[in-house]
Amino acid sequence: HYYKKGKEVFCGRHHAELFGKRCAGCDEIIFSDQVIEAEGKNWHPEHFCCRYCETQLGGDDYVKTRNIVMCNKCFTEQINAVCFACKKSIEPDGRVVKHREKAWHQKCLTCYNSEK
Repeated sequence: HYYKKGKEVFCGRHHAELFGKRCAGCDEIIFSDQVIEAEGKNWHPEHFCCRYCETQLGGDDYVKTRNIVMCNKCFTEQINAVCFACKKSIEPDGRVVKHREKAWHQKCLTCYNSEK
């Protein structure tokens, strides 16, 4: 197959190398019609997946925290912190304060002396 781009003609291989989409996961050219566009990048469906369980995330909700992409289930199991004071979940975009190996909402961590 040959492809025309402007006045130039390219064989299939060179056209794909110059103008094709590359997978952010493997850096290979994506020849398939199935392309996941996420996080401003292109992916093979099998390469845009949860960092922990490797579930494909194309078309599903996911969480990105600390540059790690993961499914909601793994976020809850692996990362999601629960505030030691109020026992409520600290959302992915919430500020977590660590003190004595415990997680706190910033507003829930108060000085011991100010509680008296």
